[in-house]
Amino acid sequence: MYLICGDVGGTNTRLVLFESGGSALNPFFSQSYNSQAFDSFTDVLSVFISDCGCTESIEYAAFGVAGPTSDGNALVTNLSWHISESSLIDDFHFKSVKLVNDFVAISFGVSELQSRDIKVIQQGVLPENADNTSAVILGAGTGLGLSTRLRINHQYHVFPTESGHSGFAPESCLQSKLLSQYQSLNQHVSLEDILSGRGFLLIYQFLKEELKLTTALDLTDQFVKNDAASIITNMALNNQDSLCVETLKLFIEIYGAAAGNLVLNHYPIDEVYIAGGIAPKIKLDKYKDIFLKAFHNKGLMTSNMKNLPIKMVVQEKVGLMGAARLVSQML
Repeated sequence: MYLICGDVGGTNTRLVLFESGGSALNPFFSQSYNSQAFDSFTDVLSVFISDCGCTESIEYAAFGVAGPTSDGNALVTNLSWHISESSLIDDFHFKSVKLVNDFVAISFGVSELQSRDIKVIQQGVLPENADNTSAVILGAGTGLGLSTRLRINHQYHVFPTESGHSGFAPESCLQSKLLSQYQSLNQHVSLEDILSGRGFLLIYQFLKEELKLTTALDLTDQFVKNDAASIITNMALNNQDSLCVETLKLFIEIYGAAAGNLVLNHYPIDEVYIAGGIAPKIKLDKYKDIFLKAFHNKGLMTSNMKNLPIKMVVQEKVGLMGAARLVSQML
């Protein structure tokens, strides 16, 4: 029996074909695709099935989708893709399909992680019953996602959110100026407008133009040809440009403050996981002092924030791992 699991994002779509061997799922073929290069998820899935060369029927599938899901339908927030379980069953003759929010899949995947798959940002204090912990899982990437995970009657229950589309709340004079500048161009400034890949260029341009920070290099041409977030991050991590360094620091400061706010919205919880593609790329563990200072700055709740274990997920396939867990439950 063959099954497909997928992590469907605004930037990349990762797919894995599994062969079921009793209670085990054995990876048969995997591939990653540039989501922006396809008009629909159906097109990506068709190419994947052709690439894998599997001649037998594929019976079950589960996909984590970067966007809201409801009644068997999903919308990819940063693409014009609409995905439905019923259409996938009709088009590919699956017996059953499960669509969930990508951070639901990630939340299930977190339970499969090994120690090598995480880096500790804050040790914190776990409750005595560490096998029954509740958690907030959040992370910035193409957008900003968040879910909460509760363990009830020996089973995990995961609740997705669309917190990334809530308004950006500045927590310093500098952040207020950033919001004011961006509000002059957009009626609504969401949290993920700032805390996402596209946020790096926004912050960079703000610091350069509004606060008159200078740069040793003219990166304009590079930004046009390449991913601005990657260029700014690499320049900052290698200390090659002071404006890039300040951009990265402000991004991390906003990340920490926002993470703290999001955690408080779901408090009390036992631990926090920072997922998403950006945290490992910006070496969040290297700059954890900046992150934690902003995360802790919650007035009467500061001591509570200091007691929360915070772990950064460095396993980029965590969403696929969660989808695999979901599809195994379908069997």
